[in-house]
Amino acid sequence: MPIKVENLSKRNGNQWLFRDVSFDVADGEVFAIFGRNGSGKRELLQEISNNSLFGESNPSLIARLFRPETVAGMMQFDRSRINEASGPLFVDSPFKGLDADERFKLAESFKTRTEPVIFSTASFDDVLLADRAAILADGYIRQIGTPRELYHEPASRLVASLTGRCNLIEARRLTSSKADLPEFQTIDGEHRLFTQRTELRGLGAINSNAWLAIRPEQVVLSFGASFPEDNLLKGTIADINFSGPSTYVTLDCSGLRLQAMVTRLIGLNPGDQCMVGLPPDRIRVLAD
Repeated sequence: MPIKVENLSKRNGNQWLFRDVSFDVADGEVFAIFGRNGSGKRELLQEISNNSLFGESNPSLIARLFRPETVAGMMQFDRSRINEASGPLFVDSPFKGLDADERFKLAESFKTRTEPVIFSTASFDDVLLADRAAILADGYIRQIGTPRELYHEPASRLVASLTGRCNLIEARRLTSSKADLPEFQTIDGEHRLFTQRTELRGLGAINSNAWLAIRPEQVVLSFGASFPEDNLLKGTIADINFSGPSTYVTLDCSGLRLQAMVTRLIGLNPGDQCMVGLPPDRIRVLAD
């Protein structure tokens, strides 16, 4: 049975927990409600799982809300319950406290169901296990999409910051709306950067400040070789942070701080200089 949520709101005293929430979840779809701790995602999940939300025409609906410690403590038992449950499934923080193997098995059990599954989470890593997700922040749904869309096409600075490491660059637009590639000047460092093609309504007013976003893995470190269309900046390595299969390099580009992700870093140390490439087609102009 598909789930349709329309203009759902709830308040606690004088404070809104969430307002005007609307989305659809199809049969067999795994849908995540993602937000920081205290964002109201658990309360939203509970409200959706209330049978009365779906009306009296669906008396067989079984809404199940598992506490994370129950799922972590009795995986085999609860997984059996998940597989046997009829109707839509609602799960609060199901992957919390699980190791990689248990997370994979639980995600697979969700995907084998023919009814919708909705779960809440404060981890974007969990969102990657869903088909689609809604980002809840400051009481509103800020964006809905697939994990790939949310990560690569964030609609705002807030969404970009919630969905993983991201270089957020404040800049002023220089070019007119007729320019093939929009050009901006960064506030820090006063670098001129070309960005990906963007609809006029997303550029903001000329000579006004905007925010540009580029993920660390899209930043290119170079020692002479680069693509000619890249925005090239001179940078100094300020810090190196080993993170297992990847390494994060913090760069100082004349006052503009950037982070790059590399899989291997050989012979580089803090204080060394390099060229930093910011491919225009990877720089996204954000709405705010």
